[in-house]
Amino acid sequence: MAEIMFIKKIQDRLEVYGDLNFQTVVKIWQQSQSLLEGQIIKIDLKHVKCVNSAGLVLLLEWIRYARKMQRTIQFFHIPPQLIFIAKAANINNIIMPYIA
Repeated sequence: MAEIMFIKKIQDRLEVYGDLNFQTVVKIWQQSQSLLEGQIIKIDLKHVKCVNSAGLVLLLEWIRYARKMQRTIQFFHIPPQLIFIAKAANINNIIMPYIA
């Protein structure tokens, strides 16, 4: 069954809906590119249901993009399993400074 996932801009934040996994992150990344605007990029993950290491890679890609474009990025409502994966991979120190 196809997963329902998308990203949309609501006020000053990008809200991600659905799962972040190997089947969905490329599409979410592609959808987000036209929405990554402004000096401060705010990404809210409160509607993310499940996440695996591919979701962590997506966050790292958003961070890389923000750094390259000299912008600030903030993540809101990070799913606990994503923080667990970051700790297990010993890269939580990369992600944590961007969690609002």
